Amino acid sequence: MNPKSTQQAIGDASATAFKIMHRGSAKQKLMGMRCKKYIKLACQGVISPEKLPLTPRADHFHGLHTFYQIAIWSQLHDTPELDPVDWGWMHKDNKLHPVTTDINIAPCQYLIM
Repeated sequence: MNPKSTQQAIGDASATAFKIMHRGSAKQKLMGMRCKKYIKLACQGVISPEKLPLTPRADHFHGLHTFYQIAIWSQLHDTPELDPVDWGWMHKDNKLHPVTTDINIAPCQYLIM
């Protein structure tokens, strides 16, 4: 683990790891893998969201959370003071909460009820 890694580098590494975990190649796109898995599950009659690969932004933030936690827990001596907000966390009610994504979960016209 390189304590001087950028958020983009960590997000890219996280995406590669998740692609491999879902039996894909590093060159595949997460959304394409997610779509194929969704279709496969739909053909089986049951769509279990937990079996789908993460969305690209959810994956990115998961990587940031993991990096931050490892850096803090291992107390890396060469790590400058990390601001959790820079690593995918938000302050709410005097606690840190993970940011899960920074984009809408669906187009706005579908979210209006």
